Amino acid sequence: MKQLFTFFFFRTSLLTLVCLLGFSVSSFEAHDFHYSFTVVRENARANTIEIEMKVFTDDFERLLESMYKPDLDLGSETEYEDTDELINTYLREHFSVIINDVPLQFSFIGKEVENDITWCYLEYIRPPGVNVIEVKNTVLFELFDDQINEASVSFSGWSKRIHLSKEQSSEKLFN
Repeated sequence: MKQLFTFFFFRTSLLTLVCLLGFSVSSFEAHDFHYSFTVVRENARANTIEIEMKVFTDDFERLLESMYKPDLDLGSETEYEDTDELINTYLREHFSVIINDVPLQFSFIGKEVENDITWCYLEYIRPPGVNVIEVKNTVLFELFDDQINEASVSFSGWSKRIHLSKEQSSEKLFN
């Protein structure tokens, strides 16, 4: 009887462990929140506005593949050779900095893929006489209704964090 109990206890424990591991592994495959973070900062020495945008690689790759080309293999050795150009095209449609009601044109500096995060780097020439800064970010809104695009904006000695969503995809900040 004791051997039967030990056998069932061991089997039940093993089954529970396998289930828990299965749930744990599956939780690493997808994330339940849809979020990006962008730093917008003035570089007074270079007279530029620098952008660092952080997005989840799997979401970004899924979006770019659905819009442009399948099998980008973002961040891998076999990455599609024109991926940077696709990212540049996408960001030109979905991200902007507007100064004094005039949209600026950015230079796409490049990207870095670190495991599950992709960093995109942009740069604007800073115009003189900045009174109003507007940040517009609709990145990944095509995929997720609950996407939040947070931004930290630092300019002329002040900084502010903003949270953009489908309901409010841009925000004006006053200098």
